[in-house]
Amino acid sequence: MPLSAGVPRMGDTQDHRVHHESYAHARTGGQIPLGTFLFPLLLPRGGIVHRCPDETDEPDVFRRLTDMFSSGSVSYRMIPHEPEGSTEAASRLRRHPLQQAAKSIVVRVATGKRSRRYVLAVVPGDRRVDLAALAERYGGREASFADRAVAERLAGSVSGSITPFAFSSELDLLVDENLLVHEEIYFNAGRLDLSFALSVSDYLDLAEPTVAPIAV
Repeated sequence: MPLSAGVPRMGDTQDHRVHHESYAHARTGGQIPLGTFLFPLLLPRGGIVHRCPDETDEPDVFRRLTDMFSSGSVSYRMIPHEPEGSTEAASRLRRHPLQQAAKSIVVRVATGKRSRRYVLAVVPGDRRVDLAALAERYGGREASFADRAVAERLAGSVSGSITPFAFSSELDLLVDENLLVHEEIYFNAGRLDLSFALSVSDYLDLAEPTVAPIAV
């Protein structure tokens, strides 16, 4: 399910919060140390964890990524910030060059009158997706940005927080080669108020993307 803003809804709960000890540090704007887990919970009366009405047993993207990163010796950091979906603004909040941002966009390639392919195109934050190159790569008639509802369904997160990882079998994952010249890349963590910094070598090992010139 898409994670709207990264914070569970209050429902009929009291505003009692349980935090990892580092969350207080996170609220000050500091960067969370390597491998630290961050997830605020809301407790209802009686201390029982409240289940959000739209929550399912399927792990959300943030949970999938933290589980993936925690399972091995992955070099990553969590960076809390104000909710932001713009690549440029998020990069300023994270304090890194724009070209190190992994801008991830779901693209629809029309391969025939009734056939299509969906591609998760990942490019540097200071570049644009080359739609013509994607259409040519797939032998398609044209390529365009996927409808927002489709993009969010396939990516598993809201627009502006889409990660450079493809968890849907309907998505092909392509990353532009220019993003991979850096030691580290930055991206929203499937939520608008938290980002990851991840080493490029670990990203390639975990995501296993196809590398191609798809940016202009």
